[in-house]
Amino acid sequence: MYHKNTDYKSLLYIGSLHKREIGEEWTHRWTNQPSTLRSKFHVANRIPPSTKPTKRLITLDRCTFSRTLQCRTGHAHIGDYYRRFVPSENQSCHCSDTLQTRTHILYECKTHFRHRHLLGIGRTRNIEVLLGSEKGISRLARFLKTSRAYEKRDSESPNDVRHNGRRRGRTRGAGTGEGSS
Repeated sequence: MYHKNTDYKSLLYIGSLHKREIGEEWTHRWTNQPSTLRSKFHVANRIPPSTKPTKRLITLDRCTFSRTLQCRTGHAHIGDYYRRFVPSENQSCHCSDTLQTRTHILYECKTHFRHRHLLGIGRTRNIEVLLGSEKGISRLARFLKTSRAYEKRDSESPNDVRHNGRRRGRTRGAGTGEGSS
């Protein structure tokens, strides 16, 4: 539709201007405000903000995206988070009595040993690189998907992969009363 008023701006155009201004303000704040060291996110906070989802995250399936975000932010189904926010939950790792932390899962947990090579070697395996660079996040996502680290587990479940090697859920004979959980 043609308008004679030369000052006319469509709602779409106004919305795009607003989005750009918000993005610029967000980037300015991100650049000029130091990250608090108490935050679990500060090591991951190295990539400038964007108002659009980035390609590295759009290409991930929903589960891997979720676990990658949880690992980067520290808000996850792990002992370190539970200690601070849900003290009634079990806080130790299933591999030992060690407090389950991001560092433990990525570098120490025996359960994920065979997948740890996916994180890289040397400096590329550094936590700041894994959480705060494009390539590091890609390696982290591949590790999380393959190892199934950061999946919420029911520590009492007999069908937990980590306890007896079977997939979680129904077993053979489910529905007949035999072997169902």
